[in-house]
Amino acid sequence: MTDDKWKETTDRVRTMFSVLDEGTEELDDRPGTRTFLCFMGPGNVKMRVERLQYHPVKDKKTTGSRRIGSDTTVEYVYDESETIDRLAIARWNDVSDGWQEVKV
Repeated sequence: MTDDKWKETTDRVRTMFSVLDEGTEELDDRPGTRTFLCFMGPGNVKMRVERLQYHPVKDKKTTGSRRIGSDTTVEYVYDESETIDRLAIARWNDVSDGWQEVKV
């Protein structure tokens, strides 16, 4: 997803629905960002559109020894020259009290 497409998508959501929250946050498990827009969707359901931008894993390095009691660590090397953009749509689930991704 390009920056123009993301702007077009968020502008369309803003004109059709009432926006509740928006922002950008860092990803927990890898270097990258999550930009989101929460709104009240059709049927008065709380929904969220998010754009994930992150670098793909280039290599995985495992270090450790075979001795008893030793630790094994995994270090991920990310490709800084490439970026993955992903669009995700989620719906609020009252039963699980969290966001549930909508399969499109």
